[in-house]
Amino acid sequence: QGVPAGQLLPKTVGGVPVDVLPADPHEQLAYRDRLASAAVSDALPAGMESHTPYQPYPEPSPGPRTIEGNMHIICHSSPDNGWQVLQPFLAAAKECLHSTMYEFTAPHVIEQFISSVKQCSGRSSLVLDDHTKSGSVTQNEKEALRQRLAAEAGGSLDFAWAPVASGDQTTVGYFPMAYHIKTTVRDGTAIWLSSGNWAESNQPATPPPATTDPAVKDFVLKHHRDYHVAIESPELAQEVQRFVL
Repeated sequence: QGVPAGQLLPKTVGGVPVDVLPADPHEQLAYRDRLASAAVSDALPAGMESHTPYQPYPEPSPGPRTIEGNMHIICHSSPDNGWQVLQPFLAAAKECLHSTMYEFTAPHVIEQFISSVKQCSGRSSLVLDDHTKSGSVTQNEKEALRQRLAAEAGGSLDFAWAPVASGDQTTVGYFPMAYHIKTTVRDGTAIWLSSGNWAESNQPATPPPATTDPAVKDFVLKHHRDYHVAIESPELAQEVQRFVL
């Protein structure tokens, strides 16, 4: 309400309905005060206060470049076809995978990621969000994943917690509230970029039932609608890699 007509999003894009969700109070505060850590900290509720000194993100130099050229792009969505594209994308890794993720809990994605990292000839890396205090359920799950990765792929994988001010795993926080980047660079030649996490709700192991199946409604209600692109372009992949390593 109150948004000028010229600024409204279309109701559909390519026949697909567009839904707009307002930012929650925490996200609005983080945006407003992203350069003032004290203001963000004071505004957060108990359990989400700042634990790590906040500093503005030190962007790589030179800054991001516009990449133009011929690219092979697969545009797809979940829960329909997410894993059907992500699985072969990860499995095709030969040299390295450099990934960033907010939530990483889906067992089938974890198993494929570990398998792909172990088959690579070079070292891979994972940056995982850390926006909660040690001891919380969310952080315990992420710590369990970190330990599993260290045990099963540690010889080939560099792991790092994302420096989030509301977390307590790092000595500095470049991100006030959370690290929401979800991307993977494969072999320096291709990238996967998504709106969704590596969780069962975002990347189900099986596609939804047929639309005529009564179970399809229950399936859809339990999963998120997310959009992804898998892009083959060495120039773009290497540019993205500069910002995730």
